[in-house]
Amino acid sequence: MSNSGQLLELRVKEELEDITKSCKLTAGSGAFHDDGDVITEGPGLLIECKFRNKSNIILDHKVMQKVSRQAARTGKDWIIVSENSEGEIVASMDLSTLTFLLDLAKEK
Repeated sequence: MSNSGQLLELRVKEELEDITKSCKLTAGSGAFHDDGDVITEGPGLLIECKFRNKSNIILDHKVMQKVSRQAARTGKDWIIVSENSEGEIVASMDLSTLTFLLDLAKEK
């Protein structure tokens, strides 16, 4: 994995750990244990981080399917966080995850 990919994973973890009960980076960037790059408890999120050394951000359908299957096996919702060479960061998720997160925000 590139240094930029590792930095993205660390940034996501650091930004989420203040608002989640538990947030940790997974060993081997999730590749070995089929569990994403960053996982949380309360809410249970499986987060895959992707760095692309180009200016466009692409949501790869195969990656989305893989992350969706991983999350379903663990009972978690999934999010793919992507960063491009310009430093722009976006999050992609399915509509049910967005609705779930908005409900949580409304409760606070």
